Order: sequence, then structure tokens, then C-alpha cells
Amino acid sequence: MTDPAEQILQLHRLYVEQTGHAVSLGFDRERAWFDFLARGWTEDDLRLVIEKIKSGIRRGERRPGALKFRNLIVQLDYFDEDLAEARAAARVKRMDPARAAVLRATGRSDAPPSGTAKAVSEVALKVLRDFMEQNK
Repeated sequence: MTDPAEQILQLHRLYVEQTGHAVSLGFDRERAWFDFLARGWTEDDLRLVIEKIKSGIRRGERRPGALKFRNLIVQLDYFDEDLAEARAAARVKRMDPARAAVLRATGRSDAPPSGTAKAVSEVALKVLRDFMEQNK
């Protein structure tokens, strides 16, 4: 297992590299990184959240201040929320553009499946209604 002091240095270097914010690593920031590690988070988690925030900034949905050390690392509850959001977004399946084009060309939806399942009773009721409508 890596030495916590070395992990803190690596995390801080990664933060500076990814954000461009060349902030010093004083005792207060070391403590923030220690708390970050105590929650079980990793460099990959930090990368994921920073990239998600930077993407939001590019789209105008987030402000650059979201990458400030005090906002991103010191307030770990905010990091936790950003991490959960970034992980959820990473799980969303993106439809291949070529497949979407074929589906549109054949008159089918180009939207990926919503993942919202219907109750069996709802489907059965629709089938029954359709059947009765056809056999009037």
C-alpha cells in the first residue's frame, strides 16, 4: 500500500495538473487530502469529477469556481455529490451515431431505450384492449 503522504502529494499534483490551479500544499490542504483519502476516493475519482466539471464549464452549465480547491476538495460533501453524478453519467449508454442514422432511415426511433420498464399488468391490459378493438 502506498504511503499516505505520497498519495497526498500525488493527488495534489494531479489536481494542479488537471485544473491549472497552482495552489500550494500547506497543512490545511494536506488535511483536506487526508480526509479525501479517508473516504476511500482515488486519483481516478478525482480525474472523473474534474473532467465532468470541466465539461459542464465548457457547456456553460458550471462556473470555473467549481474547480477551486476549497469548492472541490475541502467541501467533501460537494465532491461526493459530483462524484455520484459523474459516475451515473459514465454509466449512461450512448447510442452509436451510425446506428441512430440507420434507425432514423428506417422510421424507427433514434433515442436509446429509456430503461423505464412497464408493469406486466399495463402491457397485458393494452394487448387486451387492442385485441378487443380489432375484433369488434
